[in-house]
Amino acid sequence: MDIRSLQLKWLRGQIGLVSQEPALFGTTIAQNVSYGKDGATMAEIEEAAKAANAHAFISQLPDGYETQVSIRGKLHFCRRKVFVKFLV
Repeated sequence: MDIRSLQLKWLRGQIGLVSQEPALFGTTIAQNVSYGKDGATMAEIEEAAKAANAHAFISQLPDGYETQVSIRGKLHFCRRKVFVKFLV
């Protein structure tokens, strides 16, 4: 099959990259999780976190899914740094 015959949008939707080191952005946990799916609803965000066994942990944070992640992908609370590493 000639790859040039495929629709670019469809092809890009079929390709994924899983880095060995998770990347988080300096925004909320919910926004970080939603990068996995454009227009994700809060229910979908929570479902993704549950699938990654992260929902209980996130729910216990002071601001839950609205907790801000620092520039280096860390959460700061309770005098310790907690790294959130899960895939969506």
